[in-house]
Amino acid sequence: MEKLCRCYKHTSRNTAQGPFRGDFRSLVPRLLPQVTGWFERQPHSCFLYVANVCLRGYHDAPELLPTFRETFARMSAVVFRLLSAAPTAIPDNPDVVDDFFELCSTVLRLHPALLAESELLLSSFQCGCAALRIQHREANRAVV
Repeated sequence: MEKLCRCYKHTSRNTAQGPFRGDFRSLVPRLLPQVTGWFERQPHSCFLYVANVCLRGYHDAPELLPTFRETFARMSAVVFRLLSAAPTAIPDNPDVVDDFFELCSTVLRLHPALLAESELLLSSFQCGCAALRIQHREANRAVV
């Protein structure tokens, strides 16, 4: 899955600007629900990263806002379940912590209402507070 996500990530990045922008943008409403479904079955951080890259590349497309909203909500629910499943869940999943809070940062920067005006704000804050003590440089940086 990591290699497939890498392909999606590079395709999204390379087409977000330039003559092929509209071509890949038209795929995002089908791509993100698929990636989200995979994340719900196997919570690998690469799926969060693909969502983040798509959001950064196509945040200015108003027709994609509902797709971004659904993707963020569904992925957040999976992350909250995963990271609250056991006392060691946060230290055991530093890549998920890193990529989730990077996604949260992108959401706050580009579409703050997706987080600030939803029920996800409190859960995200609580999850971030719990993850502050993680002993992983990138994950800790993303949380802060």
